[in-house]
Amino acid sequence: MPFIRCDFLLRRVLNYGKDRLLELAGIAETGGLDIISANVFVTATDNTFLPATSIVEIDGVKVGFFGLSPQTTPVQTSPTGLAGLEFRDYVTSAQAAVTALKTQGATVIVALAHISDDGLLAVANALGNDIDVIIEGHDHRLGSRTVNGVLIAGAGQYQENLGKVTLSLNPSNSVIAKTATVISKAQAEAMNLSDPETKALAETIKSQVLDQFSEVIGESEIFIDSDRALVRVAEAPLGNLVTDAMRILSNADIAFNNGGGLRADIKQGDITRGDINAVLPFGNVLVTIEVTPKVLKDMLEHGLSALPAQSGGFPQISGMTVIYDPEKAAGSRVVSIKVGSTTLDFTDTTTKFTLATNDFLAAGGDGYVMLAGLPVLAEIDSLDTIFERNSKLT
Repeated sequence: MPFIRCDFLLRRVLNYGKDRLLELAGIAETGGLDIISANVFVTATDNTFLPATSIVEIDGVKVGFFGLSPQTTPVQTSPTGLAGLEFRDYVTSAQAAVTALKTQGATVIVALAHISDDGLLAVANALGNDIDVIIEGHDHRLGSRTVNGVLIAGAGQYQENLGKVTLSLNPSNSVIAKTATVISKAQAEAMNLSDPETKALAETIKSQVLDQFSEVIGESEIFIDSDRALVRVAEAPLGNLVTDAMRILSNADIAFNNGGGLRADIKQGDITRGDINAVLPFGNVLVTIEVTPKVLKDMLEHGLSALPAQSGGFPQISGMTVIYDPEKAAGSRVVSIKVGSTTLDFTDTTTKFTLATNDFLAAGGDGYVMLAGLPVLAEIDSLDTIFERNSKLT
């Protein structure tokens, strides 16, 4: 039985609610795929939201798997999809999962951990005698390392490689040697490793998607960069382009979008619907809310607080001019905010401006808790559709 433990699945599907995730997990299970996580709990209970573990028997050896999901999920996923869930400590959750697996007779233990490197190291250092392998994914690391006797294996990112872990066992089914290697996509294709039935299904789906995504809907005279080191730390042309479209097509006073929501470049030349979807892939909806100068100040202070480090919550803006000093302490960096010709009074809790943003941020995502609970004036359309409407890109 194969396993899926996917950060994208948890973080993105939860935008549509936990019931939808459970529905998809049930569908996956009928196809022999388990979605597992040992540290996501139903609030105020000892019950995990998803199965914490599963065991696969290979040549008479019981191999136990458990999953770990990022504790940052409540910040990086729409909070409305997380009601009733808790993302608990990695080490404590891992210890409970390992105990359960051993009780069920597992002699080989594998963690599927899409968590931060600090979390990986904490788990390896705390449970080195009880875990054989950690398969990681969060940091897109390519290669393997051994920490406290635990093999931590990474296969890079975006399906560029197929990871392979090889374990050698003694007659009592204890691991005596372990290695991790990768097979590149090109190598896999040359080795003809694909399953014909799966490949045929994938090609059918790909054809259906391409019918929609290959349509040319605009053009760009220049290349527009989406590099993480740009959109997550500074005002970027792509951020201006997206937020201008959001502001103009919603008739809002101002607009902002999180830099981490911009995921692909705009190439020079013809732009297809697929290109737009790659830039804005998450299905977020453009909404408008009303904010006061005080809320705007708090919002921008939060968005600028991580500098000089990259942050997915860095604000890309339209319709306002913001001056800030990154040398000042976080929370005190915004020097001035101007909307049109008006310089705002940071203490003003009466004047209101219409703000266009995405539903993830409006619900308090990426830590923008000052926006959570503000009445939504309008839900307009998905961001990629809004951007497509502004398709004459220059």
